[in-house]
Parts: sequence; structure tokens; C-alpha cells
Amino acid sequence: MVYRTHSREVEELVLWHREQGHFSDKDICYIFDVSLSSLNRWHKNVDDYGDVIRPRNPIQGHPPALSAPQLGDLLRAIDGDPSMFLSEICDWIIISHDVGIHKGTVQCILNDCSYSYKLLCRAATEQDPDDCTIFRRYGWAPRGERAQIEAQFIRGNRYSVVEGLAVDGPVATRVVEGSVNGAELFDFIVEDILPHMNPFPGDMSVLLLDNCAIHKSDYLRQIVEAQGI
Repeated sequence: MVYRTHSREVEELVLWHREQGHFSDKDICYIFDVSLSSLNRWHKNVDDYGDVIRPRNPIQGHPPALSAPQLGDLLRAIDGDPSMFLSEICDWIIISHDVGIHKGTVQCILNDCSYSYKLLCRAATEQDPDDCTIFRRYGWAPRGERAQIEAQFIRGNRYSVVEGLAVDGPVATRVVEGSVNGAELFDFIVEDILPHMNPFPGDMSVLLLDNCAIHKSDYLRQIVEAQGI
């Protein structure tokens, strides 16, 4: 007979007819399409456990890959650094608990713990010039929660470059820490640009500036025009 599964109701009904003696075991097996071995097994389960279905063995199944303390350590490590890749998590488990584990097993463990891989959100911390900003975009976090990591938003010294260009190429260049203001531009033109220029209509006799606010200086215009430029 091909192996078949039966509902609890069918198993209990079969045993009831057997206890009542309405039919022989052979007739019961024929009527309900069950095997004699199944009938005897259900009867034995009732005698031993009080139910047609034997209770599950509490130690049955494959042992967990990580113990409860090891799993707790793992989740705390991931909460501290949610950007770890699966391979890095495996390395951490080997180093911390001397347990070799496959990436697929780690994935299943995290899924069972309701952790998912999602877009990483950065939370700013105190600036530290020795640290770098993060570059990973995804990380681990419990389902329904944001994956967040503390990151150093580094902003070092900023420099600006101002340069005078002629038809033949650069005339003068100056590097300024921070932004270029009107006073810095005035000094650059007077000290670095005008000495290379000639009165109009000679070569390099036209000074062209755009419409930036720091370029609109009446005093600078007077100095430039006084030199015939």
C-alpha cells in the first residue's frame, strides 16, 4: 500500500470502530483504506501517549548552528556594525566563537531572527579627522526598523583656486584657504594680474570679469582704468 497521511478525525474514527467491535480489523482497513500496521500504530499511540498522534520528540531535529549565547553575541555585533557582509559575519563567528559556518546558514539565522538587508541610514557623530566616511549603502536591521550606522561626516579644510587666464594660457594663480572674498580678489588682481597687463590697445589690455558680486568694486575699477586698461 502506498504511504498516505490521514487526518486526526479519521484515525480516531477507525479506533472507535475497533473498540466497539462493529467490524473486524480486516474490514476496517478495507472500509477506511488504511493499513493494519497504521491501525496498530495508532492504537499503540493511544495506549502510550493518550492520543492517536505521538508527541514530537523535544530533542528531534538538527542541532542549531549557534547556541543562544552565541546568537545573542552575533546580533549585538550586527547591531554595532550593521554594514557587515555575510562573509565578514562568518569570519567574526569563527574568530569570536571558533565555529565554522556557511554564509547560507548565517542568512537563514538572520531571517529567523527577523533581520533583513536594507538601505543603510547614516547618523552623524563627532568629527574625527582620523576616520573616514562610510561607503557601504546597505546593512542589517530587524524588520520594521531602519538600518542605521554611526558615521563620521568629515569636513576638512576647504581651499579655493582663483586664476587669471589669457588667450595664451594662465597668467597667475592663487590658492586661498576657504572662500574668495572681495578683498582677496582685489589683492589678487592688483598684485598678480595687473603687472602682466598693458594699456589699451596693446596686448593683454582688456580685463574681463563676470557678474559675480565680489567683482563689482568701484575702487578696483578706478585702479584698472587708471592704468589705461
